[in-house]
Amino acid sequence: MNINIKELCKQIKKSRYVIWTLDNGVHYITNRHWMIKFSELPKEILIQLFSIFAEVAEEGKSLVYQAGFDAEKKPMVDCEKIFVEANKGAEYGKITNFVKVIEPKMNLRVASFGKFMAYLDEEYMKIIYDFNAAQPFCGGSFRPVAFNGNTFVILPYRVENDRTEIELLNELLAG
Repeated sequence: MNINIKELCKQIKKSRYVIWTLDNGVHYITNRHWMIKFSELPKEILIQLFSIFAEVAEEGKSLVYQAGFDAEKKPMVDCEKIFVEANKGAEYGKITNFVKVIEPKMNLRVASFGKFMAYLDEEYMKIIYDFNAAQPFCGGSFRPVAFNGNTFVILPYRVENDRTEIELLNELLAG
């Protein structure tokens, strides 16, 4: 598996919002910026989730945590539709070496998908050990970017670009 379990646990722990859903035996975990699914939940992740929710997700239900509130059991959130959406019109791409800095502590990695680019938060990218082995694919610059055979998705960061920046990146990637 190309997932850094230790980093995933770190991301879950620092998230201000977490949803854990169990649907047809598949565990879905999201902080609304990234989502991952497991048919078998690794022990370290189960421990991290249990420390937040103090219970285990039930089949057909979602556990929802929001900072400052008690965790709640809710009707199931349909997470699979996000993964299905990531497949629509998707093309394979690559994660480049280019980084756009938008805040002192926020770096966005540039992902190239032929006709378009997507900006991905580097903090979330740490969940993946090897970006290109994860075969990223995406259907548009603001659509989810999927990795690892569509088992992990990251929502791209919406950035206003001027034409010169896009043209420059395209030239650098082509050369």
